[in-house]
Amino acid sequence: MKKTRLNLAVDLLSFLLFWLLTLSGLILQWKLPAGSGRLAAAHGPVRLLWNMDRQAWGSLHAQLSLLLTLA
Repeated sequence: MKKTRLNLAVDLLSFLLFWLLTLSGLILQWKLPAGSGRLAAAHGPVRLLWNMDRQAWGSLHAQLSLLLTLA
């Protein structure tokens, strides 16, 4: 693979990961704020977005940040 194609592939991957990381961060900040993942019995229903709670979104956000760092 030529160096320019490799650079393009890395740049596109980094661009995609950056926007996914931004989206997951905005979801954590605005749609699933801190405290939205508490136990349902004590604080009402647990909020979900696309069948994922705040903990799952936080885990996804951390994994995306590691992938972006590696890219």
